[in-house]
Amino acid sequence: MADFLWRWFVLTLSVMAAAHVVPGIAYRGLGALLTASLLLGLLNVLVRPLLILVSLPLVMLTFGLFLLAINTLLFDLTGHLVHGFEVRTWTAAFFGSLICSFLGMLLRRSSRPLAASPSSRGGSPRGSHRVIDI
Repeated sequence: MADFLWRWFVLTLSVMAAAHVVPGIAYRGLGALLTASLLLGLLNVLVRPLLILVSLPLVMLTFGLFLLAINTLLFDLTGHLVHGFEVRTWTAAFFGSLICSFLGMLLRRSSRPLAASPSSRGGSPRGSHRVIDI
């Protein structure tokens, strides 16, 4: 549950930042912001994988760049479904989704615990004797 709340908080901060940076994205009140970020998170969990699966040949053909179009579509859809959260243009949705993706990645990465050092796993401190476990 704590992980869900943290991800929702990170997405809410990202959507708020996108609304302040990108002209064409606006929200009216904290309730609209929280609802938009919750719906966007649910769309990313439930709908995005289906869209990726359906468009997999196009995603592969564009070396993954079509994923930007999918993210833009979901961001724009959120703007249409949530009263008080506006996404006026496709360009605003594109840049809003880019900002949300980038900030979300940074915030989630900063909250991760550090990986175990090689010496704590029984390896050499300098890593001179690396072993691949299969």
